[in-house]
Amino acid sequence: MGKLSLNGEKPAAASPPSASPEADAAAAVLEKLYAAASEADKSAQISELLGIVQTAGASAFSTLKLVEHLSAGMSASPKQVNKLAGALAATKAVIEHAGPAGEPWVLQLLPKIMDCAGQKDNSVSKAARELADQIFHRGVRPQAFRYPLNEGAVPVCTTVRASAMMLTTGLLLCAQAAAAAVVRRDGA
Repeated sequence: MGKLSLNGEKPAAASPPSASPEADAAAAVLEKLYAAASEADKSAQISELLGIVQTAGASAFSTLKLVEHLSAGMSASPKQVNKLAGALAATKAVIEHAGPAGEPWVLQLLPKIMDCAGQKDNSVSKAARELADQIFHRGVRPQAFRYPLNEGAVPVCTTVRASAMMLTTGLLLCAQAAAAAVVRRDGA
């Protein structure tokens, strides 16, 4: 808050708190990843991001605002294939790097991952399905539901219910497609 002066000037507005330099660096690396054209460039940016995550330690998801940045990347327009694919690749790398400590934050990203699985672009939908498969195959420990999450986050139970509904719908559609293929094969 600014000080009042005796000569009638208005106080200066309080400046907004700036993000940490690490969070700014992580956001910059993600933007470079989204713009990268070659696989070598993407790998280099992911390695740089993992270095920043390693430096931040266990609090990386909250201090670097990774969930917000990755979620925003996965919310890109379907025409921004590089951004969607980059966000999914970064999410996969960070999840593998974080291990069980990242599980509460993984739950927040599941709806976005499932949305990406429904994209028209085959490379994006395949990457999202593989990432979701990896998360569900590895499983999320029950303790992940007990960890406190950052303020303003969607409650974990809501996220899990929404993800379970999307997964069930996807599995139902796959089962219907497989049954139709069997009918076509046997009927032909």
